[in-house]
Amino acid sequence: MVTDTFQVDKSGKINTARVLGLRCLEIHDPDWQKAMQAITESIQISGSKQYLRFYERDEQGKYHQIPLDVAAL
Repeated sequence: MVTDTFQVDKSGKINTARVLGLRCLEIHDPDWQKAMQAITESIQISGSKQYLRFYERDEQGKYHQIPLDVAAL
């Protein structure tokens, strides 16, 4: 299972989704737990996006999102 997870593709890269998928396995071995902790600590966020949403309130007091498709303008 672990060997398959760390197989490389044609460009020599491993599939990160497969590696992160190992964390979902419930294995209670102390060495396994240390390895999963190492994987968790190695995750770095390289970027993020911020979103701005607008809402309007109707007569009943419920909020409805106003769709703004900037790409269509």
